[in-house]
Amino acid sequence: MKYFYDILYILYNILYNIYYLYLQMSPCIEQKTKKYKSRSSPPYSAMDCKGSIKKGNDGANYESKPDKRGIYRWVKSNTNANSPKKMNKNKTVKLSIKEYKSSPVYTSKCIYKKTDYGPINVSKFIKCIHNDTIKESLQSRIQPKNIYEINDNASFPFVLFDYGNGQAEIYNNHFIEETNTSALKDKLMDVKYKQIFLGDNESNDPYWRFKRGIAKGNTILLQTDNNKYLFIGKGILSFSTKDGDTIRKFYSPIGGNYDSFACGVGDKYVYLLNDKLYAPLHEFDTNKDIIKQYYCYDFECKKYKTTKLTMKTLYSPFYGYY
Repeated sequence: MKYFYDILYILYNILYNIYYLYLQMSPCIEQKTKKYKSRSSPPYSAMDCKGSIKKGNDGANYESKPDKRGIYRWVKSNTNANSPKKMNKNKTVKLSIKEYKSSPVYTSKCIYKKTDYGPINVSKFIKCIHNDTIKESLQSRIQPKNIYEINDNASFPFVLFDYGNGQAEIYNNHFIEETNTSALKDKLMDVKYKQIFLGDNESNDPYWRFKRGIAKGNTILLQTDNNKYLFIGKGILSFSTKDGDTIRKFYSPIGGNYDSFACGVGDKYVYLLNDKLYAPLHEFDTNKDIIKQYYCYDFECKKYKTTKLTMKTLYSPFYGYY
């Protein structure tokens, strides 16, 4: 009988250790930071919850799916968050000849940048456009000097064409589920600007995923008038600075989950654009990374005196993308 209890004790310890290790290794845990609580998708890292279905902060269900680069992101799903994902092994999806021909084909020749967040080759980008109307229009006139794909959690829902001399166009991309890629869809607006700010890891802080210069233009801020601005990032939004303030610097480093953190720094205030807030400049140590201070990344948490920033949403995040 003694040996029987000894065996039970050994089995208990083995099972307990397996269970403990599983909990330690399972990274899919709810995040409590402002970044995850304020967005519409689930308060979880999509990269840590691969293939999972979770309820978003907006009440909708989302599934963590990989894009063409293998980066997982939250995509809206009709499947219940609490129910297992059903797989029909016998189901075969067939495409008609017409459907097959109408689907964009992406080949190795259609490459317009060396890395996912690298600079875009303008002429190659235009050749890769599948919308013939847009392509012909661009080829028949002066081409833009620069093209920037706007990042939102490892997707590029908006594209900005900068012609220089204060002229820009903004387009949206459309996600193609069959190829797990995106293609230029519609021109949303023409913009005249006085100054363009290209979002980047300007402080070159090693905490962020990319060094300064690698992901330049991942979000963009345009000054359209003396104290009026247009932000292209999580949607396209317009706003006015407070008390005649002028924004001098613009930061937009990319975090571990490939999310951009946009922040404008003026003479009087700091503008936390993802959160639609502003705060007096003296609230922060401007010699250090402001975004890390605000989100308590490698900094002791402090309650900042922020005020809601009125921003008009011209186009919502991922407009026309899905």
